[in-house]
This record gives sequence, structure tokens and C-alpha cells, in this order.
Amino acid sequence: FRIPTIRERYAKFRFVLFLKLFLIRSESSLSNVSHVQYSLDALNSYISIADRITFLVSCVDSARRRKKGDLLLSLGPRFESEIFGFRAIGYNRKNIFALDTNSYSKLISVGNMHNMNYENSIFDIVVGGWILAYSEDPLSAMDEIFRVTKPGGLAVLSWDMPLKSPDSSLDYKDLRLVYGGG
Repeated sequence: FRIPTIRERYAKFRFVLFLKLFLIRSESSLSNVSHVQYSLDALNSYISIADRITFLVSCVDSARRRKKGDLLLSLGPRFESEIFGFRAIGYNRKNIFALDTNSYSKLISVGNMHNMNYENSIFDIVVGGWILAYSEDPLSAMDEIFRVTKPGGLAVLSWDMPLKSPDSSLDYKDLRLVYGGG
């Protein structure tokens, strides 16, 4: 699983196989989530995001030293290749949880990042690659992410952001994300 091409091909093989065996499961309550049809179309077409997955897995690998028993939550993995990437860097299969709005895989639970069905402060690390773009309320999503992250845990979030806002009133390079939630 450490070799991205092999990881991606294995994940795609499983996708093709499982798509024939199982139906795609979808979250019924998708309030606060936009672009749901885009995500479902990308899932059905197996639009690969291998480079992004490799980047995200590398970030997690370098961000914190793993401890035996660490619980990891992957938000929006779409395909299993992200899960296999976390296994490649040493996370135990039983300690990796995954949540997405749609899934063909039993390795990925179906749900909504704005209202996760997990206990408070349960995960040592929560990973969300490019998920906030799907949120109509990113602060609510972040509140939920921080709710399920243990004190002293790590939330790794990545997203694409233009240098200027569309109306040029905000210069994003000066933006600093500060979280003061409870």
C-alpha cells in the first residue's frame, strides 16, 4: 500500500468488484452539504484523486508520531485508497474509521460530517481532505470535527483556496484560522 500506483489499482479493483455486488449507500439527511450530486457522479465514475490522497497520507505521516491504539477518522475518503494509505503508514485496520455521504464499501460508513454519530473526544486524529468545499456551513463542520477529536489530538484539514476572494474584498494570504470553540 506504500506505492501509490499499486494502492490505487487495488482500490479501483475493489470498487469495480463491490459496485457489482453492492448498491451505493447514501446518507438520507444531507443538510449543510452541497455538491452531493457531483460527489456521487465522481464516485460512480471512479474519478481518481490519487495525488491528493498521497499528499494527505504524507501529511498525516509527518504530522504526528503514531501510538499503538491511536484511532483515526477519515472524512470524505470517497474510495478505499485513502484508508489503504493510512494502513501503509502504520495505522491498524481496526483503528481506522471512515465517513462519507455515499459509499460502496463496508470500510466506509455513510453519514454527514455536520452531525457525526461518534462520541465526544474519541479520535486521536481526524483527517478531512478537501471536504469543507462541500459544506454550506464550514464552521459547523469544524465544530463537529473538533468535538470528536481528543484533547491533544490532531485535526488535519486541507482545501484549495484562491489568493483573493471573488469580490476582491479579502486577501486570503493574510487569513489565519483561529478556533475558539468549546
